Amino acid sequence: MRLPQYKAPPSVLEAVFQELNNLEADDQIVWQATKLPIYEPAPMVWDRIEQELATDISQKNGRIQSLQFRRALTIAASLLVLFVAGSYFLHNNNKDTVTIAFSQEKKQLNEISMDWNEDDEEIHAVVEAFSNSILLENTLDAEELLEEMDELDAAKKEAIKMLTRYGKDAGIITQISKIERERSSIVKKMVELMLG
Repeated sequence: MRLPQYKAPPSVLEAVFQELNNLEADDQIVWQATKLPIYEPAPMVWDRIEQELATDISQKNGRIQSLQFRRALTIAASLLVLFVAGSYFLHNNNKDTVTIAFSQEKKQLNEISMDWNEDDEEIHAVVEAFSNSILLENTLDAEELLEEMDELDAAKKEAIKMLTRYGKDAGIITQISKIERERSSIVKKMVELMLG
């Protein structure tokens, strides 16, 4: 079995030669460092070091604690911390648990007042004034609001028919209340456009 022949691009070979040149430069720096002169310190420097070593350590630093004493002190402190933390958790876990109880009640449909027709006269008066307003004739906003109001009126009439046909149903009553809220917001927009 023979391996295929491969010839590296010139850029790769140049990078390899550059690295080799850097290594040669490092070798030259080491070689130059070995040629640097060596100096011996004066004898009085060595004498001073010997004096420092010979002096009693207790005189120099004051009180010295042994390593065993420090280790025992550290162990005692960690045991104290564990004891305090353990007693705290044991003390707090013995408390009675608090439970929250709630109930959900539905409102009786008989108690709901079906007063959504009370404001119809005022709403129709505002819509009539809005549609007869000269300032708002042929504007896109006015036409859109009038169309939305017609759609909501038709939806309300259909929901009231369903309510009379099927009785007091919470879903239908909720739908009628949503329709009434939308009608109220459209009436507000109409009044804002008229007052302008």
